[in-house]
Amino acid sequence: MRLNWHTEIVGRSATLVPYRNKHVPQYHVWMQDPVMQELTGSEPLSLEEEYANQVSWQEDETKLTFIILDHSLGDTPTMAGDVNLFLTEHEDEEGKYVAELEIMIAEPRSRRKGLARGSHEIRRCTSRCLGTTHAAATAKSLSSCGARCST
Repeated sequence: MRLNWHTEIVGRSATLVPYRNKHVPQYHVWMQDPVMQELTGSEPLSLEEEYANQVSWQEDETKLTFIILDHSLGDTPTMAGDVNLFLTEHEDEEGKYVAELEIMIAEPRSRRKGLARGSHEIRRCTSRCLGTTHAAATAKSLSSCGARCST
């Protein structure tokens, strides 16, 4: 979604950035893993199909996709997984959209570090930045801790 194209959510242990073309090769490697496919309910795609998906997700008005960058894996934050926010068609009693949050830690070195604990912060950022009231977390693993929303 273009709404999050210039949005970063920065935390102590991770940063969420928009899913861009440059992230596709690593994302594609992750999604070739049969275990990742099973956990995410995904089918293997070609690299060209992954690039097409990235463009479609970027243009989809109901989906926000962020890449998780893990701060603990070296001098430069490293891709660790993704966060997807799916905005539903219906609104709550205040006229705000409801969002479903899916979190995946695909990088084995980033697992079991407590990154998913930040999902409550992502909910707050979702609310503040996107005008939603609820974000139902279906964390399979991941997130950022102590996040703040900046654009």
